[in-house]
This record gives sequence, structure tokens and C-alpha cells, in this order.
Amino acid sequence: MTPLHSLVLSALAALVPVAAFAQSSTEIPAFGTGTQVFGASAEYAPAAGEIWGYTTHTRFESLLLQYSVAITHGKRTRLRYAPELVPFATLLERTPSETNPTAPVRSYAYGARPVGLELDLRRGSRVEPVFSTNEGFLYYNRRVLSPGGSQFMYTLDFGGGVRVFASPQNALTVSYRYQHESNANISLHNPGTDNHVIAIGFSHFTRR
Repeated sequence: MTPLHSLVLSALAALVPVAAFAQSSTEIPAFGTGTQVFGASAEYAPAAGEIWGYTTHTRFESLLLQYSVAITHGKRTRLRYAPELVPFATLLERTPSETNPTAPVRSYAYGARPVGLELDLRRGSRVEPVFSTNEGFLYYNRRVLSPGGSQFMYTLDFGGGVRVFASPQNALTVSYRYQHESNANISLHNPGTDNHVIAIGFSHFTRR
């Protein structure tokens, strides 16, 4: 082997680790690959809606504890069962109305949303669009929306948002939900209310 051949082989040997490092540094890690997710969110409704409920003078806030588990995996999509626990919620009836002349009044509640589904798009990407729907209940410390209303209220919401990963297992989610709550005529009066809800939450994906 000539000195030139030795020099070329030495140079190639020196370049191999550099090439390997360059390749690994440009690889994009898979985000949110875990089957189970644990999280928490805060909800705030700056305005009321009018699709089902006709009481529009309300403001709603809540805290959520969230869990989800993958049901199906597509190549770029993922469907999750996603129930939620509501340890704290508050409903402010801002002004007196035909349904509740005793307002303004603030009521407090707790509850759960055991029926929940979440659809994740662009699975494995740093930024994931998400769509969800949840059904459940809230139990208030007093009758809400009407003196003839109920402390027990059924809830339904649906909406979408975006999840942004700060690391492969941790993400921040910002979403919009249209939420309806009413007592489904289990009391003397069932006025109902809808709210445009903004939610901000943190999620931790398990590694398996």
C-alpha cells in the first residue's frame, strides 16, 4: 500500500464518525408515540352560544384532569378514548334574566366526562391537529340557570385545536370547544346554556 493510499484510508476513517453524527443530528424524533396520556387543562368561556341553550348571560370556567388511551393507530392518525375528571367548575350568571331573576350569582360544581373521544392527525409530528368530543355531567352547589332548575347538569362538548410537543413525551395543547349543559328535563325547568370555551392544557405521553 502506497503512502497515498494510507492517507486516503485514514481520511475516510476520520470522516465516518462525522457522517454518522451529521445523520443522527438531522433525524426527526417521533413525538407522542406512547399509548397512554396523562394531562391537565384549564377552560375559560369568554362568551355564550345559542345553538341549544337560550341562557346567554353566563360565564364558565373549569379545571380538568385528563387521561386517554389509544384505540386505533393509523399511519398518520390515532383515535383515543379520552375521559375527563372535573374537580372544579364555576358558572357565573352575570345579570338577571327571565329564567333566573335572582342573578347575578356564581355557582360551583364538580363532575366528570366519562364519554370522550379524541382524533389526532399528523401522528408523530411535532405539531398535531386534534379533534374531540366529550359527554358527562356537573353537580352544582345550588340550582342553576333557574329557581326551578337543577343542581345536576348534563354536558356535551365538541371542538378542535392543536398540540405542540416540547419534547417527544410532553406537549402543550390549545383548543376550542363548543359546550352545552342542561338538566334534560329532570327538573321543573330546563333553560340550558351554551358556551364558547377556550382550553389550554399540558399532556405527558408514556413511552409505551
